[in-house]
Amino acid sequence: LAEGRIKPATVLWISILLFTLGAAIGLYLAYLRGWEIIWIGITGIIAGVFYTAPPFSYKYKALGEFSVLLMWGPLSVEGAYFIQTQSFSWATFWVSLPFGVLVALVLFANNLRDVDTDARAGVTNLAVFFGKRNGPIIYAAMVLISFSGVVIMSIFGPLGLWSLIVLLALPLALKLLRTMIREVPRDADARTAQLNTVFGALLVISLALESLL
Repeated sequence: LAEGRIKPATVLWISILLFTLGAAIGLYLAYLRGWEIIWIGITGIIAGVFYTAPPFSYKYKALGEFSVLLMWGPLSVEGAYFIQTQSFSWATFWVSLPFGVLVALVLFANNLRDVDTDARAGVTNLAVFFGKRNGPIIYAAMVLISFSGVVIMSIFGPLGLWSLIVLLALPLALKLLRTMIREVPRDADARTAQLNTVFGALLVISLALESLL
């Protein structure tokens, strides 16, 4: 959009198509497994539409990362859990947070890379709020929170000790942190997404091993 490679009208119609497809799938799952799923779907649609749409446009009010954390953490994971068990779980909620934080960091990394451009455009997000100097520190703190959260839950519950295998992603995280502290790279969001993918895959593997062994 910013480079003029795709027209706004095209984005609009693709968005409508994807929202419609997602809603149809959600309604089908709600019919099969429970209508509580509808509320998660409604929340997701509202969050998706008003991310940039007025009157809320909350992306520009430093709430984008929080929304991504909520959507990709508790709501997605609790929704999947409910579809399989027909119940919600506080344990599932807590386990979803470290993953949600790392997904939110993908957006934060993107905004941190574009902090100068966003500031000139009058955009207010967390990266602009914390600034170019403090942003990488906040980034590092959130990575630490994600890994520490899994370690704490592995020791005290609800996770088991198998979940400590997520620490295998720590060398990748440390390499990324060293890069981010020196200078935010152009592909900071892609590198953060890579870390999140490895972290999430290891967490899923650990849950499977905990269940089997």
